Amino acid sequence: DVRKPGEEAITVVTATINRPGLLAACESVQAQTLAPVKHIILLQQLMESPVPHIPKPSRVPLEIHWLPPPQPHIVEALSYVESLARPPWVAMLDDDCWWEKDHLEVLGNLMDETSADFVWSSSMIHGEDGREGVWMGLDGVVHSYKDEDRPIFGCIDTNEILFRRENIEKWGGFRMEEHRGIDGRRIERWVKNGAVYAHSSVPTNHYTWRPVPAFA
Repeated sequence: DVRKPGEEAITVVTATINRPGLLAACESVQAQTLAPVKHIILLQQLMESPVPHIPKPSRVPLEIHWLPPPQPHIVEALSYVESLARPPWVAMLDDDCWWEKDHLEVLGNLMDETSADFVWSSSMIHGEDGREGVWMGLDGVVHSYKDEDRPIFGCIDTNEILFRRENIEKWGGFRMEEHRGIDGRRIERWVKNGAVYAHSSVPTNHYTWRPVPAFA
């Protein structure tokens, strides 16, 4: 077999509060054309929520860590789950987002080609009519793509990024004082300290509040 860029290099991590979208997120990781080493899930079980249905892994080993109530601060949860990832590369996925099957392969190729400290994808936005900040109607037609070629604050999100784990040691991880805009503020800090980056214009990340397709 010919090694793909990023083979045996990527750990996917998810910190979840047990939202229904977790199933689609897990399935999209299992379906990746470039399979990560492992998918680590930090499950913050809520008192009123039933135990979620997490699909049986088909290709990517699952490692689940349970946290009983009370729910930790999101900064603590994200910091903890990414600390479990092994080097060299880390991708984070929320429980209300999902990836196209080639998401990690596209970003893995870009990391290999550019030797960047982090890379990120473009995104498709889905939502309900009338919901502030979303651009997709109930007819299922995508009305907007998120395609910024610079990692500017407010226009880059953790779900889009593949990064080198060593970035955390070099420029710091999530910080409590940055919890408003936590995703963009950390990347902004990395860039200001010299991080090299590259952007893929291929929209392989989805933000969604609607049912998503099943993955074969």
